Amino acid sequence: MIYIYDGELTKIIESTEIETMPDTSDMITPDDSPSTDGDGEVVYETPDGVTVEGDNAFPENTVVKVESVQKGEIFERAQKSLSKIAVKDKIAVFEFTATADNAVVQPDGKVKVTFDLPANLSAENLKMFYVAEDGKTEEIKITVDASNKKVVAELEHFSTYVLCNVKAGAITTPDTDDNANVFPVVVLMLASLSAFVAYSKRKQRI
Repeated sequence: MIYIYDGELTKIIESTEIETMPDTSDMITPDDSPSTDGDGEVVYETPDGVTVEGDNAFPENTVVKVESVQKGEIFERAQKSLSKIAVKDKIAVFEFTATADNAVVQPDGKVKVTFDLPANLSAENLKMFYVAEDGKTEEIKITVDASNKKVVAELEHFSTYVLCNVKAGAITTPDTDDNANVFPVVVLMLASLSAFVAYSKRKQRI
Protein backbone atom coordinates (compact mmCIF):
# COMPACT_ATOMS: atom_id res chain seq x y z
CA MET A 1 0.00 0.00 0.00
CA ILE A 2 1.16 3.51 -0.81
CA TYR A 3 0.06 6.67 1.00
CA ILE A 4 -0.38 9.85 -1.01
CA TYR A 5 -1.70 13.28 -0.07
CA ASP A 6 -4.44 14.83 -2.18
CA GLY A 7 -4.66 18.18 -0.37
CA GLU A 8 -7.57 17.17 1.85
CA LEU A 9 -7.20 13.65 3.19
CA THR A 10 -4.64 10.88 3.34
CA LYS A 11 -6.01 7.97 1.31
CA ILE A 12 -4.85 4.43 0.96
CA ILE A 13 -4.51 3.25 -2.62
CA GLU A 14 -3.93 -0.41 -3.15
CA SER A 15 -1.80 -1.93 -5.88
CA THR A 16 -0.68 1.43 -7.27
CA GLU A 17 2.88 2.27 -8.09
CA ILE A 18 4.18 5.81 -8.52
CA GLU A 19 7.67 6.81 -9.50
CA THR A 20 7.80 10.13 -7.57
CA MET A 21 6.15 11.41 -4.44
CA PRO A 22 3.82 14.40 -4.79
CA ASP A 23 5.13 17.90 -3.98
CA THR A 24 4.52 18.51 -0.28
CA SER A 25 6.05 22.00 -0.08
CA ASP A 26 2.67 23.60 0.57
CA MET A 27 1.50 21.05 3.11
CA ILE A 28 0.89 22.46 6.58
CA THR A 29 1.22 20.26 9.61
CA PRO A 30 0.72 21.39 13.20
CA ASP A 31 4.47 21.69 13.69
CA ASP A 32 4.95 23.76 10.54
CA SER A 33 2.04 26.19 10.96
CA PRO A 34 2.96 29.89 10.75
CA SER A 35 3.90 31.40 14.09
CA THR A 36 1.89 34.33 15.38
CA ASP A 37 4.65 35.42 17.73
CA GLY A 38 5.43 39.13 17.22
CA ASP A 39 2.04 40.10 15.76
CA GLY A 40 1.01 43.48 17.07
CA GLU A 41 4.46 44.39 18.37
CA VAL A 42 5.95 47.85 17.96
CA VAL A 43 8.89 47.81 15.56
CA TYR A 44 11.83 50.18 16.07
CA GLU A 45 14.08 51.27 13.21
CA THR A 46 16.89 53.36 14.65
CA PRO A 47 20.46 54.22 13.67
CA ASP A 48 23.40 52.90 15.64
CA GLY A 49 23.68 54.61 18.97
CA VAL A 50 19.98 55.38 19.42
CA THR A 51 17.44 53.26 21.32
CA VAL A 52 13.74 53.96 21.87
CA GLU A 53 11.54 52.45 24.58
CA GLY A 54 7.80 52.93 24.88
CA ASP A 55 5.63 50.14 23.46
CA ASN A 56 2.66 51.18 25.59
CA ALA A 57 2.65 54.64 23.99
CA PHE A 58 1.79 53.29 20.53
CA PRO A 59 -1.01 51.24 18.94
CA GLU A 60 -0.26 47.72 17.72
CA ASN A 61 1.87 47.25 14.62
CA THR A 62 3.43 50.71 14.87
CA VAL A 63 6.74 51.31 13.14
CA VAL A 64 8.89 53.81 15.03
CA LYS A 65 11.68 55.29 12.94
CA VAL A 66 14.58 57.53 13.93
CA GLU A 67 16.81 59.05 11.25
CA SER A 68 20.10 60.82 11.71
CA VAL A 69 19.77 63.84 9.42
CA GLN A 70 23.02 65.32 8.12
CA LYS A 71 21.87 67.37 5.15
CA GLY A 72 18.79 68.69 3.42
CA GLU A 73 15.89 70.94 4.38
CA ILE A 74 15.37 69.57 7.89
CA PHE A 75 19.06 69.86 8.77
CA GLU A 76 19.33 73.38 7.35
CA ARG A 77 16.24 74.55 9.24
CA ALA A 78 17.55 73.15 12.51
CA GLN A 79 20.98 74.66 11.96
CA LYS A 80 19.52 78.08 11.15
CA SER A 81 17.14 78.02 14.12
CA LEU A 82 19.97 77.35 16.58
CA SER A 83 22.73 79.34 14.87
CA LYS A 84 22.79 82.05 17.55
CA ILE A 85 23.34 79.67 20.45
CA ALA A 86 24.92 76.51 19.03
CA VAL A 87 28.67 76.14 18.57
CA LYS A 88 29.46 75.81 14.86
CA ASP A 89 29.50 72.16 13.67
CA LYS A 90 28.53 70.98 17.16
CA ILE A 91 25.06 69.82 16.19
CA ALA A 92 23.33 66.47 15.61
CA VAL A 93 19.85 66.39 14.07
CA PHE A 94 17.36 63.52 14.46
CA GLU A 95 13.96 63.04 12.84
CA PHE A 96 11.46 60.93 14.80
CA THR A 97 8.39 59.43 13.08
CA ALA A 98 5.83 56.74 13.91
CA THR A 99 3.32 55.10 11.56
CA ALA A 100 0.52 52.59 12.13
CA ASP A 101 -1.60 51.18 9.31
CA ASN A 102 0.08 53.62 6.90
CA ALA A 103 -0.94 56.63 8.99
CA VAL A 104 1.29 58.93 11.02
CA VAL A 105 0.72 58.61 14.77
CA GLN A 106 2.05 60.35 17.85
CA PRO A 107 2.98 58.64 21.13
CA ASP A 108 0.26 58.50 23.76
CA GLY A 109 2.55 59.10 26.70
CA LYS A 110 6.25 59.49 27.33
CA VAL A 111 8.84 57.64 25.25
CA LYS A 112 12.34 57.14 26.61
CA VAL A 113 15.13 57.76 24.10
CA THR A 114 18.79 57.00 24.79
CA PHE A 115 21.55 58.38 22.59
CA ASP A 116 25.21 57.52 22.45
CA LEU A 117 26.91 60.90 22.63
CA PRO A 118 27.50 61.83 18.95
CA ALA A 119 31.17 61.85 18.00
CA ASN A 120 31.14 65.54 17.06
CA LEU A 121 29.68 66.64 20.40
CA SER A 122 30.93 66.84 23.97
CA ALA A 123 29.06 66.46 27.26
CA GLU A 124 29.95 70.03 28.25
CA ASN A 125 27.18 72.59 27.63
CA LEU A 126 25.12 69.91 25.87
CA LYS A 127 21.48 70.77 25.20
CA MET A 128 18.56 69.24 23.33
CA PHE A 129 15.92 71.16 21.39
CA TYR A 130 12.69 70.48 19.57
CA VAL A 131 12.62 72.37 16.26
CA ALA A 132 9.19 73.11 14.76
CA GLU A 133 8.51 73.44 11.04
CA ASP A 134 8.33 77.23 11.43
CA GLY A 135 11.80 77.26 13.01
CA LYS A 136 10.70 77.88 16.59
CA THR A 137 12.65 75.96 19.21
CA GLU A 138 11.94 74.55 22.63
CA GLU A 139 14.53 73.17 25.02
CA ILE A 140 14.01 69.55 26.10
CA LYS A 141 15.20 68.28 29.47
CA ILE A 142 17.98 65.68 29.19
CA THR A 143 20.14 63.60 31.50
CA VAL A 144 23.79 63.40 30.49
CA ASP A 145 26.03 60.56 31.65
CA ALA A 146 29.42 61.98 30.71
CA SER A 147 31.44 58.98 31.92
CA ASN A 148 29.48 56.52 29.77
CA LYS A 149 28.79 59.03 27.00
CA LYS A 150 25.02 58.56 27.13
CA VAL A 151 22.19 61.06 26.79
CA VAL A 152 18.62 60.27 27.89
CA ALA A 153 15.45 62.20 27.06
CA GLU A 154 11.73 61.60 27.42
CA LEU A 155 9.66 62.65 24.42
CA GLU A 156 5.89 63.12 24.20
CA HIS A 157 5.82 64.28 20.57
CA PHE A 158 7.69 63.01 17.51
CA SER A 159 9.30 65.53 15.18
CA THR A 160 12.74 67.08 14.70
CA TYR A 161 15.10 67.06 17.69
CA VAL A 162 18.61 68.43 17.94
CA LEU A 163 21.50 67.72 20.29
CA CYS A 164 24.09 70.49 20.31
CA ASN A 165 26.80 72.16 22.32
CA VAL A 166 25.74 75.71 23.13
CA LYS A 167 27.95 78.75 23.43
CA ALA A 168 29.01 79.78 26.93
CA GLY A 169 26.47 82.18 28.38
CA ALA A 170 23.92 81.54 25.64
CA ILE A 171 20.28 82.05 26.61
CA THR A 172 18.60 78.80 25.59
CA THR A 173 15.05 79.73 26.62
CA PRO A 174 13.82 82.57 24.41
CA ASP A 175 11.34 85.17 25.70
CA THR A 176 7.73 84.17 25.14
CA ASP A 177 5.00 86.57 24.03
CA ASP A 178 3.73 86.68 27.62
CA ASN A 179 7.12 87.79 28.90
CA ALA A 180 7.37 90.38 26.16
CA ASN A 181 4.04 91.87 27.25
CA VAL A 182 5.01 91.99 30.93
CA PHE A 183 7.84 94.51 30.49
CA PRO A 184 5.71 97.45 29.20
CA VAL A 185 3.17 96.82 31.99
CA VAL A 186 5.89 96.96 34.65
CA VAL A 187 7.28 100.20 33.20
CA LEU A 188 3.81 101.74 33.17
CA MET A 189 3.21 100.70 36.79
CA LEU A 190 6.51 102.21 37.91
CA ALA A 191 5.76 105.45 36.07
CA SER A 192 2.32 105.65 37.71
CA LEU A 193 3.82 105.00 41.12
CA SER A 194 6.42 107.75 40.63
CA ALA A 195 3.72 110.20 39.57
CA PHE A 196 1.60 109.31 42.62
CA VAL A 197 4.55 109.81 44.99
CA ALA A 198 5.39 113.17 43.41
CA TYR A 199 1.77 114.28 43.66
CA SER A 200 1.58 113.24 47.32
CA LYS A 201 4.70 115.22 48.18
CA ARG A 202 3.35 118.34 46.45
CA LYS A 203 0.04 118.00 48.31
CA GLN A 204 1.82 117.76 51.65
CA ARG A 205 3.69 121.03 50.96
CA ILE A 206 0.52 122.98 50.22
